[in-house]
Amino acid sequence: MKNPFKNISDSGFIQGMKSLKIQDMANGGYLLRDWLLRQGKWVFLVVLCTFFYMNNRMVCEKMLKRIDELHEELEHAKYISTIKETELLRAGRQIELEKLIEERGLNLSNPDMPPYKIHK
Repeated sequence: MKNPFKNISDSGFIQGMKSLKIQDMANGGYLLRDWLLRQGKWVFLVVLCTFFYMNNRMVCEKMLKRIDELHEELEHAKYISTIKETELLRAGRQIELEKLIEERGLNLSNPDMPPYKIHK
């Protein structure tokens, strides 16, 4: 069985990391190292996945914010609907109708007999 650590030490990876200096990091010289250039496709893939993740997260946060706004708007509409329904029920009661007839001075009265249909 192969020893994976032997391959890493034989490839010069460890020596390359030991010789890495702060000056190389500041001027970007570490990006030119052969071990990083060989892994360039993987680095590009990781960066690309990171951008997709960040974009997806931002879109999801916008959607959640919009859902919260719509939920609050729905609750507000429910309250208004309940108030209007209560007002309509109150206005349709017979006692309220009798008060309105009396206030306006109309000569209307409740019938003594219930309504019936005349058949011909």
